[in-house]
Amino acid sequence: MAYSRQWVVDTLRRIGYSQEADEALRDLPEQVDLQQLQEFGDRHGISRDELVSRMGGSPLGKCVPNSVFQIIISESGRRTREGQDQAEITDELHPIASLR
Repeated sequence: MAYSRQWVVDTLRRIGYSQEADEALRDLPEQVDLQQLQEFGDRHGISRDELVSRMGGSPLGKCVPNSVFQIIISESGRRTREGQDQAEITDELHPIASLR
């Protein structure tokens, strides 16, 4: 699955990583795959669990099949393929990640 650089930048800004968002805008290619995202996060000390936590979710998502995290990623991909703006997708799906 690929993500647009702008989606990564917008998401980082929304969860409080402004400096990292600026660097992503400069350093990442237009389309970013999961491996590139992980490498970027590693370089900047941003773990997957930290991202999930800042979005209001639980790091348990990586352990639980069909977790909220997996559902959000799937839904985000579907909406992107349908042409929905990625900033709008982020705004709409962020509350779902906050469910406990």
